[in-house]
Amino acid sequence: MKKILTLLGIALLIACSSNEPIESKSTITGTYIGSYQCASCDWVKWSVTFEQNGDFSAHFFGKDGERKASEKGKWQNNEGLFSVESEGAKTKGLKFTAIDGHYISTSTLNNSKSILGKYKDGEQLTEAAAEGFDVIGLGKTNNWGIKVKLGKSIVLSHPAFAEPIKLDYHKPLPDYEQHTYTWKWENNGNPIELKLIDEYCNNGMPASMVVTVNGKERAGCVQYVHPNFLLQHIWRLTHFKGEELIAERYSRGLPILEMDAFTKGGMGHTGCNVWSGGIKVYGNRVVIMPGAMSNLSCGWPEFERDYVSTIGQEFEFEIANNVLHLKKNGEEIFRYERLDRNATTDLTAE
Repeated sequence: MKKILTLLGIALLIACSSNEPIESKSTITGTYIGSYQCASCDWVKWSVTFEQNGDFSAHFFGKDGERKASEKGKWQNNEGLFSVESEGAKTKGLKFTAIDGHYISTSTLNNSKSILGKYKDGEQLTEAAAEGFDVIGLGKTNNWGIKVKLGKSIVLSHPAFAEPIKLDYHKPLPDYEQHTYTWKWENNGNPIELKLIDEYCNNGMPASMVVTVNGKERAGCVQYVHPNFLLQHIWRLTHFKGEELIAERYSRGLPILEMDAFTKGGMGHTGCNVWSGGIKVYGNRVVIMPGAMSNLSCGWPEFERDYVSTIGQEFEFEIANNVLHLKKNGEEIFRYERLDRNATTDLTAE
């Protein structure tokens, strides 16, 4: 049976923005939050705020969202590298790199890389993210919203309910042509639908949403913090182990990779066979786990075996100028280019 899957990355923060160094303070200012990669620390998340006047602050949060420590200082821009002057031991001498208008990265105390996502409106969103929520949606009327822990739960605040309600997380239904992800539930006889839409909100947040309760729709905007969303896009392999690939050698063209933040899944093809699997992201490290694969005889079998066995390892990832680099011990193994967000590719398996 022929199955055609249309690949597209939804709601990726970098979908419409440039990866060129950010020079102006107006584009870096704001609050960012992310996981802190430190097994011996009593905090698991941290937020940093860059003020327009040059003030800098950082807060460190434990597992249940309680604030463990705070530090303050000054920051300055040096050709796209944002340096912090602080007396605090955790932030002294930190240097942040802007990945795009929504993410920054830095090395933490133990030299692990931390990637932090931007939260447009400061305190309310920061507190929710510190509690472990990966996706936060705000209603345009400001009297409702959602908070999502990927793979765990969705909390809905809505005028139809006296208190916020907790909904079981399940894999959303994707519509790759309409660029949407949809969840449906029923709560005490109330039908609920949440639809996340792959288009930027007019306030600069990276995605839109519509929540329907008992047939009545309310629109809102969505913000992300989990680094999965930084990778969520369509990527085409251009270099493997230092060699540039030639598209004509592959039956389907150059290998394609797509990573899905909501389902924590990956899919793509090797230039011949279609595969699907899972992904795990830890700070700036990613594990891509090819699983089910078609069994066609085509293309370049020696390359395919090498590609599949190699991509299943753990890599450090870097993104710059619409290019994804997967590295081991500082050496580039894979280099992918980002396709246009509306690009499609034929994943046809007999």
